[in-house]
Amino acid sequence: MESFCHCMAFMYILYSSRLYKYYVGACTDLERRLYEHSIGHSKFTSTGIPWELMYKEEFASLPEAKKRELAIKKFKSRKYIEGFLLYYCWDEKFIKSPAG
Repeated sequence: MESFCHCMAFMYILYSSRLYKYYVGACTDLERRLYEHSIGHSKFTSTGIPWELMYKEEFASLPEAKKRELAIKKFKSRKYIEGFLLYYCWDEKFIKSPAG
């Protein structure tokens, strides 16, 4: 009998109003990863607490999620990420303007 892994993976974008910065990441356990960010698990994200989840996408595998993460990160631009969020989440109530 074959075993199938129904693993879901996520690409996510966080925002820190403290740093006025975005963080783009990918993982297989989004709840755990968000918790790690909220307790300062990594050096960078510890300086930006609290982080707010701005966007997430589900993927069938971690390599797919990482590919999407890298595609967004390669632009290294706040304007690109904000444009991305506006385009993909224009009707979502949780999306907020970083300036206000």
